[in-house]
Amino acid sequence: MIQHSHQLWASQTRQSIYDHRTELIDYMEDVLARNLTQQYGSGRGIVMVAGNADTLKRVKWTLMMLRQYGCGLPVQVVSYFERIVRSADD
Repeated sequence: MIQHSHQLWASQTRQSIYDHRTELIDYMEDVLARNLTQQYGSGRGIVMVAGNADTLKRVKWTLMMLRQYGCGLPVQVVSYFERIVRSADD
């Protein structure tokens, strides 16, 4: 799985990274423009992204460590379930 992730990142070009960044910025600007931030909560918390099974495991370990250190902040994990299932099958 790590080798697969390495190959994925190695195949990214400056342009593809720029395109992904632009897409994310456009999405967030749309959320703000349409005043949709209420759907995402308010106050303090942690937002984490898990893009595949490997990163989901790292999120789990990170959350376990945070809880062991006494962090009680709410956590939202954003992921694409299909991608996690697909990468777990690899």
